[in-house]
Amino acid sequence: TIPILNIDHHISNTLFGQLHLIDPTCASTTEVLYHWMSRVPELKKLMTPDLATLLLTGLITDARSFQNPNTSPRSLEVAAALLDAGGRQQEIIQQMYKTKPLSTLKIWGRALSHIQVDPDARIVWSGVSREDLSEMGAGSRETHGILDELLCTIPGADVYVLFTEMEEGGLKASLRTSASVDASALAARAYAGGGHPRAA
Repeated sequence: TIPILNIDHHISNTLFGQLHLIDPTCASTTEVLYHWMSRVPELKKLMTPDLATLLLTGLITDARSFQNPNTSPRSLEVAAALLDAGGRQQEIIQQMYKTKPLSTLKIWGRALSHIQVDPDARIVWSGVSREDLSEMGAGSRETHGILDELLCTIPGADVYVLFTEMEEGGLKASLRTSASVDASALAARAYAGGGHPRAA
């Protein structure tokens, strides 16, 4: 049988598969991939501007434009190396952050209109239902970014949660937390999920 290669940077990785390439000190899985490729001559030769752009996209988006606490000096060195290899940073910024369909803006507006705040529990949350998605002509993937770009800007909370009803059924809960709460542990306990200490 073909072995399963598990490449990840999440501390909550369950170590599935037979081969593991997991580094929780990296800001993204593409940073893990870059380190692997840079150490293997046969892989290093495969680096092209297109591949550098893809790897840089993963690094920029997963590190939230280097805002996340897991961004290290090494992460920035990898970003610089990918730029040097022809990674197209401005193309990434344009596509990921400056181009949003109207349906995405509408569903973000709906999520904002549903914001709830519990000042005693220091929790901010919102939700997007399947009906919201249908009414706005949006897909559940379009809720990506609401938490980081909008909800987490509300001060005075330790836990930020966005609940999204998925089209195929089920509920997705995305968490962000302050340094006083471990998001990965909370997600594991509440939802059998996981991720990072500040994001899960």
